[in-house]
Amino acid sequence: MRGMSGIFLSVLLAFAGGSEASAETQVQTRAGLAQVTGAYTEKSVTIGGVSLPLPEGLAYIDIEEQLGDLLLLSLSYGGNACPAEYVWVHAVPGAIRLSDTFGTCSDLYELSYDSETVSVSMPSMRSGDNHNVTFVYDGKTIREEAGSRKEQGVATVAGWQGQHISMVIGDAGWEGYFLSFMPPEALADARRILNVGHNMEWQGPWLTAWACQPHACNSTRGAIAMTADGTGVIVALWEGATGVRLWGNPKGLPLPGTVLDVVAQQN
Repeated sequence: MRGMSGIFLSVLLAFAGGSEASAETQVQTRAGLAQVTGAYTEKSVTIGGVSLPLPEGLAYIDIEEQLGDLLLLSLSYGGNACPAEYVWVHAVPGAIRLSDTFGTCSDLYELSYDSETVSVSMPSMRSGDNHNVTFVYDGKTIREEAGSRKEQGVATVAGWQGQHISMVIGDAGWEGYFLSFMPPEALADARRILNVGHNMEWQGPWLTAWACQPHACNSTRGAIAMTADGTGVIVALWEGATGVRLWGNPKGLPLPGTVLDVVAQQN
């Protein structure tokens, strides 16, 4: 099985039904109760009373997933610079251990697994990247794989309501739409900047959201706004080094607050 440990393989085979926990503060494991304890910036995790060797200064810890004896934890120091990192925990009686910490600083992820590995895929948040990154864990080491941008199958502007802004700008199926009014290098900048932000919501006639670049929220800001028929659209970006840039056509409609806030950064 290409070096797969017997314990890890048995965990995945025994748990073919799916995940049991999501964003919990405590779950039951064979090694005892796993629970998040401590105050803000002093969060920790114990399993059966045994404290895990996690980094100090954590503001948030969530038990995102449980796959048999495997727990996926999300870790955050607070703020918006890096919303989440992740670590796998083997909650095995008498042999509790952790994987290396991994992630792109995105708090959006998809989980998949087979009999040999578990994989966590999330948007890349590195400058200039336009793809997802998958972290594949075989019970011993974590392998990082870059993937292609995905097509979510959203056919209308309204279909993006409630979806994260990074999914809109990064969707392969909507690339032609954005390239119809902005050059490729500007789209690449938008994908780089529009990562740490909000879900798309209606503000009057506009479906809109704003975001900033990971680790650079003090010097970047951007927004997308689209009308229901897609003919009215604005992509606004601000960077300290280049100022405010706008693409699209507002069709004579008043700009939403998300875009006006980006424009205001010029002052």
